[in-house]
Amino acid sequence: MFTFENNIKIILYVFLWAVYTMAHILSMYFLVNVPLWALITDAVIHSTIFTGLGILLWITLRYGKYETLTIIQKFVNYSALAFLIVILWVGAGCFFIYALLDDMIYAFLPALPVKVMIGTMLYMIYVLAFYVVKAEKEKDIMNVLPEIDENVEERSQNAESGSENAENRTKQSPPPETELPKIEQSPPPDTEQPETEQSPTELPEAEKSEEAEESEESEIETTESGTEIFERIVVKIRQKIHVIPIHDIMYLQSEGDYVQIVTEKGKYLKEQTMKYFEIHLPKSLFVRIHRSFIINIEYISRIESYGKQSQQISLKNGQWLKVSTSGYKALKTMLNL
Repeated sequence: MFTFENNIKIILYVFLWAVYTMAHILSMYFLVNVPLWALITDAVIHSTIFTGLGILLWITLRYGKYETLTIIQKFVNYSALAFLIVILWVGAGCFFIYALLDDMIYAFLPALPVKVMIGTMLYMIYVLAFYVVKAEKEKDIMNVLPEIDENVEERSQNAESGSENAENRTKQSPPPETELPKIEQSPPPDTEQPETEQSPTELPEAEKSEEAEESEESEIETTESGTEIFERIVVKIRQKIHVIPIHDIMYLQSEGDYVQIVTEKGKYLKEQTMKYFEIHLPKSLFVRIHRSFIINIEYISRIESYGKQSQQISLKNGQWLKVSTSGYKALKTMLNL
């Protein structure tokens, strides 16, 4: 669906594409001796190719989780990405120029070092722009967190109070002990009165303890049955209310005092604890595999071992999550492994 915000983004992308095309023409004008139409063709080819590579780069940065890597790992990964992007950009550009302009490819060869430098600079600008946009989005989310889910919290409080009332109604006070009227009868002549007589209302101590245990067990079952199981989670961000069905949730991740709800469509931050979701999510679908992760078993692709007694889970979207020892035991129990 096209919205005003999406239209603004498309216009901005087209504007940036046109600006780069003009800059590319000016940079090549003094380096190669070809007609103007050939320069325009070269600029359009390279700007279009980098547009496609930019989309792939943005997706890679978004789902790559590079912020969790060490400094050395980040340097190696970003350098490898830069090398790959520049080689693909320059190589694909030369291929299309050769296919369209034929022998003019030799006139563009002296400009190859300049194109490599331009590609590297574009890559650095693109990565920087990605993290600036990401920081702005996280800032907006943090600004609205105090106002998130007021209605949902009120509903949960009402549900808890309702369950407490139901529990109190189930607790019945024991009936008061009633004494049967004593009928005094005079013994018949020549008969002996028994030494002790047990009242029919008095029970042995063992039977009383059994009744007390049964009443306690019934109270525990009532408390457990009163736990609310979620079918959906509601997250409010600014003026938008997102209703997330639990079957769309891939996993939940702890983020300090908040929990990040991850779906295939996006990520949502909610002010709540992992223990809260562990209690209220259906046990047949979700399992806590780590102190930082609660996972939906429907999105598990495979489980692999690495190191000594260490496991990790691969999701259907290619993402990997760590599994603790206790989490692996719970997961095996759920999957009947």
